[in-house]
Amino acid sequence: MSTICFAQFFLYLAELNTQRRQNDLVKCVLICHMTSANLEAADMNNDGVIE
Repeated sequence: MSTICFAQFFLYLAELNTQRRQNDLVKCVLICHMTSANLEAADMNNDGVIE
């Protein structure tokens, strides 16, 4: 039983870390100013569409 609780604790810590990193990434994306160069770089296959 203690092994399961210990594993769940580490899972909870990993989820918290992942959520924090995802929130930081969202904030970074929302703060940065998009330029045409950024949009062109996002077009991976040069078809004029960003997916």
